[in-house]
Amino acid sequence: MVPSTTFPKRGGFTLVEVVGAITISSIVIGSALGALQLFTLSGARLQRTETARSQTSVAMHRLRSELLLATEVLGAAPTSIGFLIPDTNNDGFPEKISYNWSGIAGDPLTRQVGGGTQDVVMARVGAFSLAYDVEVVTTDTKTESAETLLFSEDTATGLIDYVIFKKNWVGQYFVPALPADAVSWGVTRINVMAQVHGAAKGETAVQLWSPSVANLPSKLLAQTSMMEASLLATYSWQPFAFAGVADLPPDQGMVLVLEYVSDAHSGDVQLHSASGANPTAALLQTSKSGVPWVVDGTQAMSLYVYGTYMTSSAVKTQGALKAVYVTLEMLEDGPVAAVRLDSAAPCLNRPSMGGFALGAVPLTKTP
Repeated sequence: MVPSTTFPKRGGFTLVEVVGAITISSIVIGSALGALQLFTLSGARLQRTETARSQTSVAMHRLRSELLLATEVLGAAPTSIGFLIPDTNNDGFPEKISYNWSGIAGDPLTRQVGGGTQDVVMARVGAFSLAYDVEVVTTDTKTESAETLLFSEDTATGLIDYVIFKKNWVGQYFVPALPADAVSWGVTRINVMAQVHGAAKGETAVQLWSPSVANLPSKLLAQTSMMEASLLATYSWQPFAFAGVADLPPDQGMVLVLEYVSDAHSGDVQLHSASGANPTAALLQTSKSGVPWVVDGTQAMSLYVYGTYMTSSAVKTQGALKAVYVTLEMLEDGPVAAVRLDSAAPCLNRPSMGGFALGAVPLTKTP
């Protein structure tokens, strides 16, 4: 008798189960692929945004670094600027740099060096604006005259010898004859009529003083010497040069003093009756070394005073650029969001803006 053999039943998937499994797997795989695609697109967009931000940052940095070195501004407007920077190509001349944007969204920002081509700094610009922090500088140009006669007293009427000795000194207060537009004046030389008195060994100090309110000597400005040995036995004009006696107010007079220094007598100077041509002039005499001085309006010292005066030219106002405030925006491009940067660009050299009207410049503050 042959024994029977039996095998256990094997389980399986039904068609419905298989179809369901395939459906679920498709959904999972599809979701995974969608997520992967979304991640890939997001990464690409982020990369393009960072690239745009980097380009905007590079353009801003370049403009800032060049403005930092600017030595003169050639033009300034809300969307353009031209300026000079020191020589960079060793040709001995400064470089002219200009940036320009039309003001129309989508147009490029360009940069030009000298008369070269306009290079595109940024292709799609949404905004490029410039505002200027300007320090207004006012300069007053002065012009010095040639040496000219400022004062004179010379007449043959009532001539008198004045002997200089010990405490016996003489002086002359005078006011220069200046044009109406003079802003200051100074003395370069004077001529005095003098002669020897006695042994010709004396010395006289020839001094220029600023006057007190009473027109007496107040502050010593300059001094030189008259040596009696250089004088003649008869009266002659003796010249004395002075340096550094300048920048005096136009309404300020001056006092010439001849002060004894040595020997019994140090010389004679010639006086005469006052001509009346200089009503503010006055002779000063002292027999006590200047304490006090006696004022005599009826006499005058024979004297010529030469010097120069300064006149004021037109006042010039110009701006010195302290900083430029820059806004730069790259326009949105498809999936790339707009990138905007705001920055202050300092100008270390305070470049001059005197070549054009300040009223046309967009300022950050009113000068």
